[in-house]
Amino acid sequence: MINVFANGAGVRYQKYGATFEHLASWGFVAIGNDDANSASAKSSSITLDYILSLNSNEESIFFNKLDTANVGISGHSQGGVGAINAVTEFDNSNVFTSIYTASTTSIELANALEWNYDVTKISIPYFMVAGTGKADAETIAPLDSMVKNYMNLNSDIKSVMARRKKESQSVHRKNIAMVAEQLFMKKGIENTSMNDISKEAGYSKATLYVYFKDKEELVSVLVLESMQKLHDYMNHALESSSNTKECYEKICNALVEYQEEYPFYFGMVLKTINIDFETTHFLPEEKETFLVGERINELLYTFLKTGIENREIRSNIEILPTIFSFWGMLSGVILLAANKEEYITQHLKKSKKEFLLYGFDMLYNSLAVEGRG
Repeated sequence: MINVFANGAGVRYQKYGATFEHLASWGFVAIGNDDANSASAKSSSITLDYILSLNSNEESIFFNKLDTANVGISGHSQGGVGAINAVTEFDNSNVFTSIYTASTTSIELANALEWNYDVTKISIPYFMVAGTGKADAETIAPLDSMVKNYMNLNSDIKSVMARRKKESQSVHRKNIAMVAEQLFMKKGIENTSMNDISKEAGYSKATLYVYFKDKEELVSVLVLESMQKLHDYMNHALESSSNTKECYEKICNALVEYQEEYPFYFGMVLKTINIDFETTHFLPEEKETFLVGERINELLYTFLKTGIENREIRSNIEILPTIFSFWGMLSGVILLAANKEEYITQHLKKSKKEFLLYGFDMLYNSLAVEGRG
């Protein structure tokens, strides 16, 4: 089976690598080219003649191996126009036995660009689809244009029209954020561009900016997510503790577990968080991050307050400064253990776990009532 592929405007064939590989995995010989004017279908017609010539060329690896009775053509966007013209306007048009198009340029836009086509001339099975992204749905291939093309097809041919159910904005934002997170972890935030993210996520750069106005907004979303995860870990640790020491140990263990499972997030929660929401510009996620952080502080406040009331924590400490110091000391010990494990093992003669327990005990003893540590 043969499939000729017509590219979209400004889209080089490398962009369709996954499509070509998928077709090849099903036994198709897929062939295409880069054509700035693929709508004319001249290149597709020439490509068809070329691949057929290889079937009759004794020196070709395709000699007598191609199924010339089953030849399809696929086209994307401008290439969709080209695919229609390839099967209707050329001397070799009758060689094609099926056609597939994705987001064919609407007849109105195509006419304005002088990319004329006529679906009423199609006489072979036709499968048409279109995307639901902003560019496709509003400009290139609106639903009403797709339906119009479908209704104008010859009723004698087999035809199918399909359109993916539109996904919510939150789904796209989540997909993009997941890709950004992986790139940030691999390359660092500073070394990752919006262009890198758009390529990896499979969105055009223009579409990416529909969902996130800039990299700062993407980072703020991930910081918020990291803070929410940390809150969940802390809240779970404090749910079932019988005394202050046990509670403290569960907090420490929860933080270690959190750092090991989400090292990227652990680093992010220690970064600067905006706290001025009156005089400065801020993103909604920044304010939510601050509020989640305050809820975490409230958990620690309750922990320390209860410890003081139970006479297990010294009563002469200032609770709020202690909470801030608590964070700094615990996170410092945890990061040291994660980043300097080899040094700790060789020079301190302690395992990572032993070093963590030693550091945690030192901090608790500095807070505990004498004799209650």
